[in-house]
Amino acid sequence: MKSVIKQMLLGKIGNFEQIKTSPEYLRVLDKTIKCEAEFKAKLAAHCEAVKLYKKVNTALNELICETEATHYAEGFKFGLLLGLEVAKE
Repeated sequence: MKSVIKQMLLGKIGNFEQIKTSPEYLRVLDKTIKCEAEFKAKLAAHCEAVKLYKKVNTALNELICETEATHYAEGFKFGLLLGLEVAKE
């Protein structure tokens, strides 16, 4: 199958599940999980700090999602424009 559009339509490319994570990503993920567990353990005795941490964490996750969506859209537009330019030649 040569058509990128058909591959995308049929779920053969462009799916999150098909993107292989890098060893560096896995290293940073492991580090993040360990740090968060330690941080939560130290916060356990401070109810107000735990609530604030959850709010901050939720806000940061929302920010990351918005950033990713914006970058994905811009990348898609760039790819489309690139394809149109190539097709003209």
